[in-house]
Amino acid sequence: IINAPAPPTANAGPDVVACSGNYPISLVGAVSNAATTSWSGGAGTLTSNGVNATYTPTPGEILAGGLDLMLTATSGNACPNAFDLVHIALSNSFQNAQVSATNALCFGSASGSLTFSPALPGNTYVWSTSPPQNGPVATGLSAGTYLLTVSDSLGCDTTLSAAVAQP
Repeated sequence: IINAPAPPTANAGPDVVACSGNYPISLVGAVSNAATTSWSGGAGTLTSNGVNATYTPTPGEILAGGLDLMLTATSGNACPNAFDLVHIALSNSFQNAQVSATNALCFGSASGSLTFSPALPGNTYVWSTSPPQNGPVATGLSAGTYLLTVSDSLGCDTTLSAAVAQP
C-alpha cells in the first residue's frame, strides 16, 4: 500500500465589503494539508497569523475601489501549492463628501436648498425633511438644521448635518 500525500487546499474566505473608516479589515481563511500558510498582495499593511489576517488599505486602493489578496497553502511535499483570492471592495463614495447650503431668500420663507456632493451613480439619499426628499438636492427648505443619510451601492452609509439660514 502506497499512501500518497493529500494536496493542500486554500480558501481565502468570502469577498469582503469595507466601509470607509472600518479598517483594518479582518480576513479569515482556511487551509488543509499545508506545511505553511501565507497571505500576499496589496500595497497596504498586511498582518498575518496563519490563516487569519488583517489588512489596512492605502489611500490609492481606497480611491481605486478595491483589491485582491491571495492566500497560499504550501504543501511541503511534491504536491502543488494551493491558492485562493479574496476580493475586498472598498467604499470610496464619501471621500470629500460635503453639503452646501443656499439660504432662504426671505425671513420665514421656505426657499432654501441643500446640495450633497459628490453625487455618484448608485447612491441613495434620504433628507430629514417633511416629507422626506430623496436625491442629492433638497429644496423648498425653511431655516433650520437638516440631516442627510447617503447609502452607496456597496451598502455603506454616512450621515451629514447641514443648516439653512435666514437672511
